[in-house]
Amino acid sequence: MSVNVNASLEPDLDCPEYSASDEALLDGVSFWVEGVLQCAVAAFGVAGNTVASLIISRREMRNSFNLLLVSLACFDSTYLVGSILESVRTPFGMASRWHVALFPHLLYPFHQVVQTYFTQSAIQYLILMLLLLLSLSLL
Repeated sequence: MSVNVNASLEPDLDCPEYSASDEALLDGVSFWVEGVLQCAVAAFGVAGNTVASLIISRREMRNSFNLLLVSLACFDSTYLVGSILESVRTPFGMASRWHVALFPHLLYPFHQVVQTYFTQSAIQYLILMLLLLLSLSLL
């Protein structure tokens, strides 16, 4: 009984070939999903974050949890604006010379820094909420 081990370990590296109609379909889906839908959701998110920040930052609602939420909303809005800029650059093909020049040196790194801060702030908020819930359950 002999087993051909090499035949089962060789990966199948055949790349698919797309026709012109497949390319047109992919371009259309990319335009609507990565362009229109992403811009619409991001704009809705910026508007929601603005309203939430205005409500939560009122004097009668000011506490450490709400200020952390305002911080999260600000950085989330900044991230969403970066996403809108990227949507304008890629699927819409409306990148200006300045946008293309600034993207690798300023826009992309700033977008990643904002994403990192947002993630860390969200984790801090979750830890604070967990501690609050634990302290309330112990009382």
